[in-house]
Amino acid sequence: MALTKATNRMISGAQANVLDYGATGDGVTDDTVAIKAALAATGNIYFPTGTYIVTEVIHSNTVVFIDGAVDAVVKAKAPFTVKTIGASTLSSVFSIFDDGVFHDISGTRLGAEMESSPKIGNFTIDCDKVCDFGVYIERVEYATIECDVYSALDSGIRVDLYCWGTSLVGNKIQDCVTSGIYLDTAANAVKIDRPEIWGYPTRTTYGIISYGNNNGVEISGGLVERVDYGLYVNFRSGPHTVSGLDFEDITYNAVKINHDYSEGRMSGPLIIDGCYLSSSEEAVHNTYGYVDIRGCRMRSGATTSGSHFHSANNLSVFLSRDNLYDSGGVQLAEDLSACDSITSTNTDHLKYQIINKKALTSASYVSGYRLKNYLSSNQPDILSSSLEFQSSSQGGSGNLHTGKAILTVNQTHTSGGTDQTTGPVGLEVHAIGSTLAVLPSTDNNIDLGTAANRWSEIFAGTGTINTSDANEKQQVEALSAAEKRVAVSIKAGIKKFKFNDAVEAKGDKARIHIGVIAQDVKAMFEVEGLDASDYAIFCSDTWWVDSEGEVYQEAAEGRVEKTRLGVRYEELLAFIISTL
Repeated sequence: MALTKATNRMISGAQANVLDYGATGDGVTDDTVAIKAALAATGNIYFPTGTYIVTEVIHSNTVVFIDGAVDAVVKAKAPFTVKTIGASTLSSVFSIFDDGVFHDISGTRLGAEMESSPKIGNFTIDCDKVCDFGVYIERVEYATIECDVYSALDSGIRVDLYCWGTSLVGNKIQDCVTSGIYLDTAANAVKIDRPEIWGYPTRTTYGIISYGNNNGVEISGGLVERVDYGLYVNFRSGPHTVSGLDFEDITYNAVKINHDYSEGRMSGPLIIDGCYLSSSEEAVHNTYGYVDIRGCRMRSGATTSGSHFHSANNLSVFLSRDNLYDSGGVQLAEDLSACDSITSTNTDHLKYQIINKKALTSASYVSGYRLKNYLSSNQPDILSSSLEFQSSSQGGSGNLHTGKAILTVNQTHTSGGTDQTTGPVGLEVHAIGSTLAVLPSTDNNIDLGTAANRWSEIFAGTGTINTSDANEKQQVEALSAAEKRVAVSIKAGIKKFKFNDAVEAKGDKARIHIGVIAQDVKAMFEVEGLDASDYAIFCSDTWWVDSEGEVYQEAAEGRVEKTRLGVRYEELLAFIISTL
């Protein structure tokens, strides 16, 4: 039947009310033909209050504007006719992409030459478990999608190939099977604002999934509840920022980043800021990704690893700071044991963790922050260095609190084809009883400076204390006549001199020093048939330097050998005094 009444809404380009094209919105009549006619006529349609039944895909291959009243519902009804392109089929209430191709990176992009970008406005799409998607877009630039979606067999909203700059605003998505929102390849600069994704009564697998080469994705505000995974970032994705989301009643991980490192690159960074993460297992599961989590509150059963964070390889980086943990959840493991569970053989990467501040409940030291580095070539769980800050509540009448800072590096050696720790070298700054001290982490094992890297001056209130306990000495004997003759010669060989570097820096103002020449001391021992190197008085240290000034302890091609002689003056003076 021909139309007999024309309205301004039916003028080309003006917004068309679907009722003017024969739609009823009564929830019973099939309105598919009328809706498609309205969309074809103007590309700008409006759904007044009502329920509109559709039984096939409403598709456009041009930029369109689809809007509706907040209480308007477009509902899919079985049997539902899918859209077939080549060997592929699409089952979606609304779809926007070039009609000639499907999942093809060479297809025509929409919107690039248009003054305006597609928009699907604030109404409800009910898939009624008869079609896969509420909205499907592909190769569409700067689209805005504000509608709500219920009961999709797959995803409520799917943003597929090359949909740059898409804005998803205030979408309420419920009861979808696979995911609430799905971002496919090259969904760059997508913004998801205040989503409300609720997996009820069907338990949704993913709240939001970002899959493949997606960069600059921003998700802010809103909630994701009753799903298996809150946010799942997968396959080479780039920067994602998530802020102010409520991830609650999550079966497995509130956030999971998963990547195949076979290409030699990581995913991320994934920045999680000011979110609530409540899950039955780890709040954040990281595989080959960079995760920066800050200012969040976590409540996790952590049934798999005993930690709020989990990684199965040492190419997964966590940076955690200023986070809180509900009392009902498992506290973050002291040593982040789950993150330290490293099984990957590719170890050419820096890994570090910073543990959050904790309340002090006992006299034992508790880790506050820890920076850790793994660089072992074939045994990746060996720690090469760390910096740790600890604190302790000692209690007592004065409610004493003490702190400790520990810098540690390890030496390793290879044995049987695997690296092993030779021994830690460390420095500690902390309180011992009422005494404050800077001390080595092991006794009588660590030097202060080397022959190649010396301290310039040491300022102290009193002299150094050297061990002289008889219980720690053996083979105690009086000096021989030859040794005493050497002592006499050394006494006569004391001279005054200036240091070369002081003269270079100060010229004639360089000060005069009194002492011995190490080469002379060596020669005086040799005159008496003695080897100066047998005596701790005399020191000779050799190292090698490359063309860039790097210092090495082994000779190699291109390295220049350096030797510096020295004496231990406390022993030298005792040696000379023996002849007086």
